[in-house]
Amino acid sequence: MVQLAEYLRELVSTPQELLIQPVIKHQRLQHDKKIREEQELESGAILQAVLEQGKEGGACPNAGDLVYVHVSISPAVAEGAELSDQKEEVLWTTRADEGGSGQPLAFALEKGIRPPRAWEVALKCMSEGQRSMLKVRPSFGYLHPDCQMEPPPSVDATQQLAFDLQLVQHYSDTEVRPCGLHSSMFKKVYKEGSSWESVRPPCEITFHATLRALAHDGIQLSGRHLFSTKEQSSPSMPTPPNTSMPPGVTPGQPLSAQLGAGQLPQGIEEALGQMSKQEHAMFILPASAMQLPAESTHPCSVLARALPPKAVQVEVELELVSIVQVRDITGSGEVIKRRLREGNGEFPIDCPMHDTCVRVHYRVRPVRRGVPGDWVLDTRTQHAGGAEALQGEQQQQSTENEGDGQKQALSTVEEPNPIEFDTGCREAPQGLEMAIKLMIPGELALISIRGPPSAAPADSNSTQPQSST
Repeated sequence: MVQLAEYLRELVSTPQELLIQPVIKHQRLQHDKKIREEQELESGAILQAVLEQGKEGGACPNAGDLVYVHVSISPAVAEGAELSDQKEEVLWTTRADEGGSGQPLAFALEKGIRPPRAWEVALKCMSEGQRSMLKVRPSFGYLHPDCQMEPPPSVDATQQLAFDLQLVQHYSDTEVRPCGLHSSMFKKVYKEGSSWESVRPPCEITFHATLRALAHDGIQLSGRHLFSTKEQSSPSMPTPPNTSMPPGVTPGQPLSAQLGAGQLPQGIEEALGQMSKQEHAMFILPASAMQLPAESTHPCSVLARALPPKAVQVEVELELVSIVQVRDITGSGEVIKRRLREGNGEFPIDCPMHDTCVRVHYRVRPVRRGVPGDWVLDTRTQHAGGAEALQGEQQQQSTENEGDGQKQALSTVEEPNPIEFDTGCREAPQGLEMAIKLMIPGELALISIRGPPSAAPADSNSTQPQSST
């Protein structure tokens, strides 16, 4: 009996076994989802009436294509009423004659920020110019699991809605693509960049920008002109009165900014982060991503002030003229590298690797409380007085105009007796070596090092030295 009691207590204390859930393959889940959707559509989840026929023989958009649509949203008609006779009060619209902005909505079918599922289902069967009235259950409207588009404030997503939907234009996914799986930003490249290097904070960049409203017919680069850094080439593209040039902005000259410093609208900064040097591209951005604090006085704040009222999206044409590479190598601000002169080669292919013999010149000066001191070590001269040499280098900098852009060039000075060491062998200060591994031959960079003495050149007596390498 004692043994039986112990056995029963052991059974009670045994953890309950977990049920093993079957693993269902992704393809099976998608197949089941498609079957359930077809069943709901057959039961009347979406009712459609054609109001205007589209272009005869026109192609319908496919998944991934960028579509431009005009839409008006209103409460659905009562049961039994003709859908084509929908005359309920308009809750929200893109159409100018109904109180909207006159600018269509742009989104990618089944990619990026997705709209109500009813729109996607209908648009796949619509040709350019077709206009249809949709009566939609909430489960296929803004409450659909795949819908990521927020309903307008005046629209109740839980009620049955009617969408007056018109396809005005569409572009193949080979021309325009969303930037990111769940992104509301779309990109079209007109000219590929000249290097693999892309920009990221805290890089300093120079770029041209042209802002346009989305055209009512969805034709890209034809919308109302809002602002441009380039010279106006025709009377049809005047500078709007609300975008007068602020201090620091010269017509025809590019804008300059540092990424991550709050000088650019978030949308513009994210778009530039998708580009490489000399690339020319067009982006469609949400108007909400074009905001800057009202007190911002940076020249780039003109980009935020150029938006028209009621704008939901804006078309931004960007040309990345130049990149001054600034890298926070450690991620904590202890070692920061700023490129002063381009090198000869391709980044990062031609950067020195581990166990590589390098030959460099560098000089060191302390920085106390943000004020740089005199150069105390210079491998070119092996004595103080590097400040005069630095001024001489700056005087050698020249600007050469070449066609449609500007190219910065620094004359090369023959430098005797460079320092030679092997990377990865602790023959050079750690911070200096970290920066050199991100340089290419011929490059000139300013390296700011703060932290323990082991990170800085041994001849520097400051906890925040600067090296010109």
